[in-house]
Amino acid sequence: MARVQMDLNELSMNRLKAIKEKVEASSYADVMKEALKIYEYMLNEEISGTEFFIRKNGGEITPVKLFIA
Repeated sequence: MARVQMDLNELSMNRLKAIKEKVEASSYADVMKEALKIYEYMLNEEISGTEFFIRKNGGEITPVKLFIA
């Protein structure tokens, strides 16, 4: 197993803490591992031509470009 150390600014750390609490993760590492899985999946889908959309509460559907190249 490899270790990764990173420096996060205050905003990023607050976001990480908030996500950890929302999903009741046992560690920041668990949050980061799950985020990496989602990131990889969505990136591969977008590369293969999948389009992503958000349906807002009012029913409006908006296209979303996740990875801008």
